[in-house]
Amino acid sequence: MEGAKGTILIQKYLPKINPFISVELIENIEKWEINKDKYNDYSHIRPDSPIGDKAVRLEGSDGMLKSVPQMIEEMKRQNPNSALLITKTKNKQIPRYEDDGGFAVLFDKDKNVIIELVGKGFDGRELTHGKTVHESYTIPWGKILYIKDKSNLVKDKDIIRHTINQKDYDYDKKERIDFLVKHCNYDKKVLEKKIPKTYKPVENEIIKQIIEDIIFELYIKKEELSKDGLNYFWVQGNIINGKVEPWELSTIDF
Repeated sequence: MEGAKGTILIQKYLPKINPFISVELIENIEKWEINKDKYNDYSHIRPDSPIGDKAVRLEGSDGMLKSVPQMIEEMKRQNPNSALLITKTKNKQIPRYEDDGGFAVLFDKDKNVIIELVGKGFDGRELTHGKTVHESYTIPWGKILYIKDKSNLVKDKDIIRHTINQKDYDYDKKERIDFLVKHCNYDKKVLEKKIPKTYKPVENEIIKQIIEDIIFELYIKKEELSKDGLNYFWVQGNIINGKVEPWELSTIDF
């Protein structure tokens, strides 16, 4: 399964910041009914499909396990070969609007690394679904070991930078709130208060974590990654309580 493989690769290549305790697949409602009592109400749930098979799209979840039977039914309607990926994490899940942001780090070995970020109230889903990017940095491969923190990213003339403008951020905030209200049953007034009115750039401490714990870590493992066919791939995750949590390491398909 594609998603399960992505979480397993996180465990293999980024053990220091691996957020997972366990990864399990539920193929049908019968298996769910047998096993459901062992999961907490806030296990992380998402659809998964065989590698190379049709992807399943479930537009959001409130995170409650009571919705699982409906999720399985819709998932199977889209792809009979799909399964529900349930991950247990070291930290308890918080409401999605409380996330400090999300990230995707794209590796094109021997060419460059791209850091893409979204801010508070958003998560890595926005990046991997192509919804938006609030802040990004393209680092040439030869510069990676010289980048220590955000000041290097901002000052180095060889690094391509982008930060969202207010008009586009206003649009993104509205889209995000509409999504969370419709698909996660969150209160709109709470969301409007919690998600900042203006984009607040990701703090230097978070950038340092991404550079040290993801980019450097994978840079020194580049030969091992190549043996696994990982020359062009991304690491996606969320920023929760000031910490970087990678969720998936996957190849990029055109």
